[in-house]
Amino acid sequence: MAGTMYRQGLLVVLGCSLGCSSGSSPARPPSDGGAPADGPSATADAPAGAADAPDAAAGSATRLAAAIKTNDLVVDEEAIYLLDPAGDPDTRVVRMSKLDGTQTVLASGIRLAANLRADDTDLYFDAQGAIQSIPRRGGAVRTVTGARSLGALAGERLYWIETSSGTLKHPEPPVLAVFSVPKTGGAPERLLTEMEGGGDRVIADATGLYFQAGDELQLLRHGASQPTTLATLATGFISALALDQTHAFYGLGDGSLMKVSKQGGAPSRIAGVQGFPLGVALDATHVYFTDTEAGTVGRVAKSGGAPEVLAREQARPVAIAVDAASVYWVNINDGTLMKRAK
Repeated sequence: MAGTMYRQGLLVVLGCSLGCSSGSSPARPPSDGGAPADGPSATADAPAGAADAPDAAAGSATRLAAAIKTNDLVVDEEAIYLLDPAGDPDTRVVRMSKLDGTQTVLASGIRLAANLRADDTDLYFDAQGAIQSIPRRGGAVRTVTGARSLGALAGERLYWIETSSGTLKHPEPPVLAVFSVPKTGGAPERLLTEMEGGGDRVIADATGLYFQAGDELQLLRHGASQPTTLATLATGFISALALDQTHAFYGLGDGSLMKVSKQGGAPSRIAGVQGFPLGVALDATHVYFTDTEAGTVGRVAKSGGAPEVLAREQARPVAIAVDAASVYWVNINDGTLMKRAK
């Protein structure tokens, strides 16, 4: 299907230096989790037993490029797109062909660019207090609107969160506001004002906006004036967030991989990792994740179970992206862009 985008789960992948092959011999996986908890507790442990799970046997990882220091990655059917801080703090927007690995610099000299997002025709990112865009095939960089950072896109609009907590001399409890603007540009619209609880991670779909506010995962439906609580976070912060047609999947600071229905209900713990999942991506059947502290890339069935190790001994993998056949990530420590078959 031409133009179909395979998007990251809200971060980029980082990943594989030496020894990236994933054989079939048993090894310790990046997780201590097992099957999902069906009870009402959001923190119910999945059964133990993943400690002896084997590596996935689908093959080994391939290095696609080196000297790329990025934490932003987008993949479509033809290419891989990166924000590469080649001359820190200046950033290049790079398109890499999947066919032959040819790299095309779409734009350069962009200071402090981050948070790469994409639709079927354009790339979007923030840089120096503004959201900017550029065609995926190349062209002029365009300023969409002024904003501290880009959070998400859905349909014809862009979304982001701004959090305030007073000053150093006069600190106050954090409050957040949610903003939106058409992709074509214009004045930002404030969708939600001064909600208690800090947070800056937001993702969107046709239903609405999903974001963390304090210790809760919230859903602000399109056209609504107030959000509804989807889940109470028993521990830590949301480290990664992704959506499919029916559920929100998220990682927590205690290493849990969770899911909750978009319609509400009790969250389920589908797995756990040694550190915490800092990147999450989805396909029809699995949740793919990076565990930066453990240096592993893995996957687990959406229904839960023992995670599979796809790559280990990684140089701090962070975000992750998938397409129909492969998993992609970048090692932030050594700057290698990696790929392996699912």
